[in-house]
Amino acid sequence: MFYIISTVTEISPSREKLVKACLSRNLKYVICNPNSFDPTKHDFSRKDSFYRIADSLRARQLDIYLTKMNCRSVKMAGSQLDFTMLDTMDRDSLCMAQGIECIPTVYFPVLEPNVLSEQVEGLDGFPIIIKEIGSLGGKGIMKVDSMSSLLSILRTVISNATGDVVLRKYIEHDEQARIIVLNGEVVGEKGNVKTGHDVVLNAGTHFVQEKREYSEAIKEMAIQAAKAVRLSFAGVDILVGNDGTNYLAEVNMRPAFSYVEDITGVDIAGQIVEFLN
Repeated sequence: MFYIISTVTEISPSREKLVKACLSRNLKYVICNPNSFDPTKHDFSRKDSFYRIADSLRARQLDIYLTKMNCRSVKMAGSQLDFTMLDTMDRDSLCMAQGIECIPTVYFPVLEPNVLSEQVEGLDGFPIIIKEIGSLGGKGIMKVDSMSSLLSILRTVISNATGDVVLRKYIEHDEQARIIVLNGEVVGEKGNVKTGHDVVLNAGTHFVQEKREYSEAIKEMAIQAAKAVRLSFAGVDILVGNDGTNYLAEVNMRPAFSYVEDITGVDIAGQIVEFLN
């Protein structure tokens, strides 16, 4: 049985693609609404598998329950590393230990002006990026050009943030690669290409999504990044720097693969289902 953890009322292209993949393969599936699904009514075994789309607390708890019942998932087999417990510094450290070029980051910005000035210089000066970790859809990402602006904005962001706040070196780039990695192989890739002046290339209207065939170097960076954080399935974001250097921006667990599937025509959902069954 293939269990799909998803709130039934939510709009989920990924869920629909997984259902379609199951139907085309004559694979039995169950959509598990974490608010109403009763796992005690099911007899689980190592032959069962699941994929979690929903990200609520109840959904994460059901994920843990099914894992304890020995159901297979896209978590890397045998790994003692829990990706959800890693913060940005942990993830970057694991990737840099593998020789992966990450965006230079200050993980603990200090509001004292003299110290903050030194931190900015360590990122090669202005402009820099303020990022609130955990923000979605490009929210919580700001480009700052001066110390006076940085102090004002940073105070406000830190006082209102629900997650960590970091400073990052500003990387001149007109394209961000999204690479989908499954079981150590690239199964999909697209580019977010800048069309305006926004620094965010994964939300808004200042970019277009295009099918891409990236270099082996970029693909290998994505594969190694997923491996470093022990994910069998990941969406890896890489900034294609205008200086010719590629920078790892983020590794995402359970990425929204449906967008890549629509652009490339690759049956990523089918490959997930086959990998787990």
